[in-house]
Amino acid sequence: PPFSHIGPARLSARLLIPALFLGNCSGPSPNPPPFANLSPAVSYVGSQACAACHQEIFDAYSRSEMGRSMSRLDQSNIIEQFPQETPVYDPVKDYYYEMIQLNGRFYQREFRRGVEGKIIHERMVEAQFVMGSGNNLRMYFNDQNGMLYELPLTWYVHKEAWDLSPGYRDHENLRFSRFAGGKCLSCHNSYLVELPDAVDRFVPPYDLGIGCERCHGPGELHIQQEITGRPDREDQRPSIVNPAKLPSKEQLDVCQQCHLMGKAWVLKEMGNWFGYRPGIPLETHRSVYVPERTLKEVIEVGDSPQRLALSACFRGSEGSLTCITCHDPHFSIKTFTPAHYNERCLSCHPPGSLSAKKKNGPGDLHRQTDNCITCHMNQTGSDNTLHGVSNTDHWIRIDASEAEIDWTLIRRPPEEKEVVRLVPFIDSGGDGEELRLGMAYSYYFREHDNRPLYIDSALSYLRPGIESVPDDPQGHFRLGEALRERGEDHEAVREFRRALDLSRDSDRMQFELAEAYARLGESDSAIVFFRKAVARKPANPQYLEGLATSLARIGQWGESRALFEEALSIDSTNYLAHFYLGNILGRYLGQPSEALRHYRSSLVLEPDHQETHTNLGNTYYLLGEFKSALKEYQLQVDRWPGTYEAWVNMGRVYAQLEEREEAKRALGKAIQLRPDLPAAFEVLEQIGAR
Repeated sequence: PPFSHIGPARLSARLLIPALFLGNCSGPSPNPPPFANLSPAVSYVGSQACAACHQEIFDAYSRSEMGRSMSRLDQSNIIEQFPQETPVYDPVKDYYYEMIQLNGRFYQREFRRGVEGKIIHERMVEAQFVMGSGNNLRMYFNDQNGMLYELPLTWYVHKEAWDLSPGYRDHENLRFSRFAGGKCLSCHNSYLVELPDAVDRFVPPYDLGIGCERCHGPGELHIQQEITGRPDREDQRPSIVNPAKLPSKEQLDVCQQCHLMGKAWVLKEMGNWFGYRPGIPLETHRSVYVPERTLKEVIEVGDSPQRLALSACFRGSEGSLTCITCHDPHFSIKTFTPAHYNERCLSCHPPGSLSAKKKNGPGDLHRQTDNCITCHMNQTGSDNTLHGVSNTDHWIRIDASEAEIDWTLIRRPPEEKEVVRLVPFIDSGGDGEELRLGMAYSYYFREHDNRPLYIDSALSYLRPGIESVPDDPQGHFRLGEALRERGEDHEAVREFRRALDLSRDSDRMQFELAEAYARLGESDSAIVFFRKAVARKPANPQYLEGLATSLARIGQWGESRALFEEALSIDSTNYLAHFYLGNILGRYLGQPSEALRHYRSSLVLEPDHQETHTNLGNTYYLLGEFKSALKEYQLQVDRWPGTYEAWVNMGRVYAQLEEREEAKRALGKAIQLRPDLPAAFEVLEQIGAR
């Protein structure tokens, strides 16, 4: 199809990010302070190690929002309503949800009612961890052998109510399958140690909450030197980062590592979510892209630095205004009163220096006791932001309170949305600039808006971009991903192979190349690269399942079975792995009783997978368990009345039970749905009803 890409952005409109600030963020500050703990050889030790010497500030920080960003869920930190008054209902997928306590532990229960109100499906998953300080939301996670999955219910603090988790109503209910990978956890929790033979599987016990080292850098060297005694300070670099002593840009970067979400990230090293260390320029770790046009009416979580950069206060401060001018991250924001923030404003803007209030006329002057925030930093309240989070607009301006907050502008259907042009807010510039912009559009397509024009835009920058940096393995890999999204698998294979030639040890590239070969039906080539990925990360269930599926396609049932079982021993939540394993056991290895077990597990995980219902019913039929087979077929026709295959199968079972009238009824229904159905007429002949 012809390209419909977005051309280069023009930074000219009044509402754009000022070029001055972009320039300030596009390169490292000269002579950055040489902190010794920036070396990759220095290890993280966890926040508890800091408490021995810094107990008072450790205790205060533990009560702050960042210190409570993630925790183990137990009786000591409950703020939610128990018992839940009524289950939360999802009318789209027809599930009910409730949070319950059992024997001092917490579970989210999912259930569905049948035609007569009887419960026909039930699943319970333990809520082991909670994400959120309790100021806005509390979201819950289950740990599958080091892999964290979000659960469908969230506690909305301002509403004091349970409801589906953020995005679950908008983008359909993800139930228990929303995986929290490195990108999510790198901003919502402390540094986690990844299992070396897997991807996004982490080693317990976890250091929970945003820790001290997120802002001060790894503490191993500092603690060693405190224990052993330090050489003369004049001859030694500081062993720990103090953000207050950083140049303003690097100081801002410490906060922006988590609080600047933007619309797309491009990592300098693919998959290295935990690679940023405080004190280094953020652009050496990632590029961050934002919309060319910033809307006054829409305030989102994670856009405070972007909006602060638009403020005349910030631009005029020449670097003296940073996040810690107003915020002390060691303490809860509830510690600080409006007077605290007013004092910060008045240090630069004493009332006598200010003009009359714009909306009240020349007679109404500013007073020392006025609340600066209410007029100059708009407040969203909890009803005017996505997910019911209360935000403060950090775009400081004279008319801030006059803008009507309306976040629905960005929640419209894709075809009604304004086309977004991406511009770099954090980027190193120079070689690869165009390539990274292409990667950003590819990310935006996957995460925010899947209209073809965004993947076209990605390709329009990736192709010339890779010509300027031909030896960039991530560039070729991302170009391959974009080509895959357009269905150009042969071209995607070419780029994936080029990426591997430049970076032979990348399991992710090997896996994606294998997937591309599998889509092309080239099973032998797919198996070669799946094996390479598994060899590098043998405890990664996704890689094991990919290899198992390709082996099944060529009839290697024994090895395929073993790989599926190994994957499920690590992560038992993939209903398709259970389904495929059931097929292998029941159809090819002659173990229908074992197949039943996996089909049942598959349906607990995904009760709407029709093929599993069919195969479960058919397996019961083969085992002579006719009543159980009828139950499965009846569940199918109750849920999907137009499923003619289920009606035929019911007819077969009734024929076996010699219930001739019931068989005729079921077969007649099948023929109504599909008049040219030979199988139905064959069974009718067998029972002498034709």
